[in-house]
Amino acid sequence: MSIGRIFLWIFLFPIMLPLYLVQKLLLKGEEAKQERYKALTEMYGEETATRIMQKVIQQGDSPEIVIAVFGKPLKVESRVFKDRQKDTYNYKLHNGRYKFKVHFENNIVIGWDDRRS
Repeated sequence: MSIGRIFLWIFLFPIMLPLYLVQKLLLKGEEAKQERYKALTEMYGEETATRIMQKVIQQGDSPEIVIAVFGKPLKVESRVFKDRQKDTYNYKLHNGRYKFKVHFENNIVIGWDDRRS
C-alpha cells in the first residue's frame, strides 16, 4: 500500500465518512417528505397538502388537518352547548401557559391564538 493511500485512510476517511452519512440521512429525509406529500395529496388534494407541509392552517379546516399540521395537542378543552360544540386544542406549553391554541366550533376551525415568540 502506498503512502498516499495510507494518508487517505488515516486522515480523510474519518472526515469523509460522517459527511457521507449526513448526506444519506438528508436524502432519506427528503424522500420521506416527498412520500408524505404524496399521501397527503391523495387524502386532501394538492392545495391542502401544500398547506400542511408548510404548517399553515385556515378557518374551515377540520381537526384532522390541524393534527396533521401541528401533531397531537397537549390538551383538548371541550364545551357542549344546546346547538353547538366548542373545542380548543392547546399546543406549546411554556411556564404553565399554552402559547398556541386552535379554536373549533362543531369540528371546524374558527380561529387561533398565537402567543409564540
